[in-house]
Amino acid sequence: MESPLFFVSVFLAGILSFFSPCIFPLLPVYIGILLDDKEVKTLKVFGRELAWQGMVRTLFFIAGISTVFFLLGFGAGFLGTIIYSSTFRYVMGGLIILLGLHQMELINIRQLQFQKSLTFKKNGQKHHFWSAFLLGITFSFGWTPCIGPILSSSWLWHLALLCSILIKSSLIWA
Repeated sequence: MESPLFFVSVFLAGILSFFSPCIFPLLPVYIGILLDDKEVKTLKVFGRELAWQGMVRTLFFIAGISTVFFLLGFGAGFLGTIIYSSTFRYVMGGLIILLGLHQMELINIRQLQFQKSLTFKKNGQKHHFWSAFLLGITFSFGWTPCIGPILSSSWLWHLALLCSILIKSSLIWA
């Protein structure tokens, strides 16, 4: 069983990594996007006016970040079992050779010769909560190189201790 000190140290490492040099300069931009409202919606609680929409968007943003890292946590465990099979190594070796031959233009694979782009129509409707969730997902992809050393050391610690999958997945929320 993990000690409470370990949970606290993982949580503090997550908080400190949020202020890393590759993320800290972007925080004003993200805060501006999350709190951008021409019409502030408030809710009266205990006689005080609270702007609830920015808080809900922030929660959706956090849910987007958490979704990616939660999936990374489970995906790492699943991939670990697949990667060590000999069949996987032979298939990946063949794929690397095939792509190398394509890169050297000895063979031509047409399916790799096109580009796809998406264009979105602006219809005037704003989906603040959905866009905050997507912003959190994209933020996590940019944040992965910064959080990688802290997150991987935490995961390796868990793998070394062979704790249960529930404890491993619960620390991803820290």
